Amino acid sequence: MGKVEKNSHASSDLCRTTLKDLGVLGFFDIFVLTEDVGYNKTQIEIYEIALSKMNTKYPEKIIHVGDDLRLDAHMAQKVGMTPILFDPLECYASEKIITIREFPDILKYIK
Repeated sequence: MGKVEKNSHASSDLCRTTLKDLGVLGFFDIFVLTEDVGYNKTQIEIYEIALSKMNTKYPEKIIHVGDDLRLDAHMAQKVGMTPILFDPLECYASEKIITIREFPDILKYIK
């Protein structure tokens, strides 16, 4: 299985509770939170910190899930991660980015 990261401006407890309720908490190797590192998803540094914490030579094997095409998917791509766009309302149309409508659909892309 590839490593999965979550960077967020939400609290660590809220992230973990939500992911546990969805049944996917066990798939996340690390959390990089704004409250811990001082950067948010508009800043490339938070993605670089996530890669550093994972100590990987293969950033393309890191899955980043986000709900904003520009702030999540494009920023993750800039550092070489594989973005998955959570777009339940189909607000974005992108052929180059994996898009899911329901969060459990991510399981199709985790190896």
